[in-house]
Amino acid sequence: MLTKIRFITVVALLVYANRAFPQQKIIEGPYLMHCGTNDAIIWFLLNENIRPEIKLRPLSGPSTGIREELTIFPSLWKGYVPVKISVSGLNENTNYKLIIAGSESILDTSLSFKTFSTQTKDISFLFGSCAFQAQGIVAVLKNGPMSIYNHMANEESDFMIWLGDNFYYLYGEWKSDEKMFHKQVKT
Repeated sequence: MLTKIRFITVVALLVYANRAFPQQKIIEGPYLMHCGTNDAIIWFLLNENIRPEIKLRPLSGPSTGIREELTIFPSLWKGYVPVKISVSGLNENTNYKLIIAGSESILDTSLSFKTFSTQTKDISFLFGSCAFQAQGIVAVLKNGPMSIYNHMANEESDFMIWLGDNFYYLYGEWKSDEKMFHKQVKT
């Protein structure tokens, strides 16, 4: 009986601690959104109660001249805040590692990237968006196949950038913040 009481007490304390002291956690990211020869932009989504500290260092060589600008935007929903890191003063053709730290501990993620060289060759790429994959009766009502992707596949390019809209809100999902958030973040 005493063991059962101890177990229940420990579980209750863990639940309380989790609610009273939310975990320091990155929700999404970090994502490298731009990288040039001497600058980079990185985004991530974080719990609003965390004040992140960033550490960006080259994997080899000196780290002098690096300038970091951290922008924390207002809460989007349920205490999630987007964070943008703008970095300049990087050396070209250099590997870097970004570590994101919270108030007392290192958060659960890092990001490595390499800046471009001025000798980088030209690239060719494609853009794509709005690829609603119809299902059920909606598929019957939707006009024609998405043949543009066949044409794009025949083009010579280095990569494709997907701009979004690979899902659409259906069946009243737009009426529920929970359903919209789940579809955007978890899908």
